[in-house]
Amino acid sequence: MSLKSSVVVTGGVDAGKSTLIGRLLVETGSLRSGCLEDIWAVSRRLGRKVEYAYLLDSFEEERQQELTLDTTQVFCKAGRKEQILFIDVPGHRELMSNMLSGASYADAAVLVVDIGSALDARALSHAWILKFLGIESIIVAVNKMDSVDYSQERFDSAKDELSCLFDLHGISPRAIIPIAARCADNLVKRSRSMAWYKGPVLFDLLKARLPKTTSAGFRMAVQDTYKLDGCEFAVGSILGGEVKRKEAVEIYPAGNTCTVRSLRMLDAVPRAKYPQAVGIELDGIAAVRGQIICKSPLPQTGRDLAVKLFCITAFDRQQGFTLRCATQLVTAHCTRLSSVWNVDGSRQKGNDDGLAAGDIAGALVSCSAPLVFDTLPANNALSRFVIHQREELCAFGLIERLQP
Repeated sequence: MSLKSSVVVTGGVDAGKSTLIGRLLVETGSLRSGCLEDIWAVSRRLGRKVEYAYLLDSFEEERQQELTLDTTQVFCKAGRKEQILFIDVPGHRELMSNMLSGASYADAAVLVVDIGSALDARALSHAWILKFLGIESIIVAVNKMDSVDYSQERFDSAKDELSCLFDLHGISPRAIIPIAARCADNLVKRSRSMAWYKGPVLFDLLKARLPKTTSAGFRMAVQDTYKLDGCEFAVGSILGGEVKRKEAVEIYPAGNTCTVRSLRMLDAVPRAKYPQAVGIELDGIAAVRGQIICKSPLPQTGRDLAVKLFCITAFDRQQGFTLRCATQLVTAHCTRLSSVWNVDGSRQKGNDDGLAAGDIAGALVSCSAPLVFDTLPANNALSRFVIHQREELCAFGLIERLQP
């Protein structure tokens, strides 16, 4: 069976992420024989109702504490010849690195929020991480509608609050839908208990063709250079677009123009495209690590940038830091904070309060050397960056524009 898409399922602690995936596996007939009976037996042994989350939570500690410690991947049938890969990631702040790594290779996302705490801080922080990773197709599933008697009024209120909060941070979900994962309401079949909801059910959205994102054109971040058969190749991963032999390309930030003499993977190839790793032999110019080989439309370059930051740990804006974007590495400092929000967006903090773990900040950053970048939605790989301070990862961010 072919892979239709990879979908990361994220959200706050106890929002029902694993239960949602487990129930989807049951409703789509994706379980192996005897698997559901095993879960019934485990649930009885632990003295609980049937826990569909146990289909995902493989560690005994996870089953005992009803939480997800690590990323879990499962395949779900999406038709006769296609399947969807679901990636279940943890919701705890302490396991943020697991969430980042698990979501990094997904091309769509389901953000699960509990109707009883729709404005949980984790909902916004996870949505912001998904945006940072360039995942444009985000479906918000408002879960546990059964706990509020399937109230349309409660759902409409939560939907409005979530929409306002996401708008504040430039996040545009593909859909916000009401579900009750444990009861399978609006997962695969339309819920009779929510006849007032006229939109698509979750699985229909997941099976639909993903919206096509725009591309800025050919981009390759140079990771290293190697010599092979007397020829020098710039090696790296293609971040977008494609390139062919004998095409003209430019090397940024220098802006030098040259011609592609040859392309190598395992053997010589006439063309290469995203997301392949390739070696490029250039005519007359040597590229070095940190440079970007590109074609029109060309990226932007600059030292002074308007950015949005998400802090993983406390960030001392008075001290310098290292900024990494693709293979580019520069030193930089924060010249100004334009705005600072608590992670739940409930209060705009004073710009002199400092940045704590979980804060989201608009900032102006000045780099020691020109940085090559794109802005969303053109190319997410060259619009995002990470910041290290005192040799520790402390924040990641998105470049919004060049600051004049």
